[in-house]
Amino acid sequence: MWIEEAICGAYSIYAIRAMSEAEGPLKDGAQDYLYNCLNDYRSDEVDADWFARHLPEFRTAATLTMPLMKLSGYIAARLPVGQVIADNRAIMDNPLNEDHRAYLSDWKKRCNGPLTIPALLESLGKHAP
Repeated sequence: MWIEEAICGAYSIYAIRAMSEAEGPLKDGAQDYLYNCLNDYRSDEVDADWFARHLPEFRTAATLTMPLMKLSGYIAARLPVGQVIADNRAIMDNPLNEDHRAYLSDWKKRCNGPLTIPALLESLGKHAP
């Protein structure tokens, strides 16, 4: 479930970014939210050690927590929305697996391209238990 929450969080970031750039009544509010609220979720501290420390929490998360939102920001900063959409479609047929490494490996095989969500998560998970 934590991977789905991180994907949903990344979509939220893409949507707020798009609204902050579009002309219309939502622009000012979206810019304010992007610069004043989403800064709490910046992904600059996300690395393999950070991921290893938070993985136990991710595994039990049922909602989008602060660390998962940081992971969402990490995904959104590194992948275009089109790749996230394609990776999200690819996860639908992925068999459930308690072993996150096996799960990511199976998912990565269903994705196209060298830089995908499961590839990002695999690179972060190299120190995870």
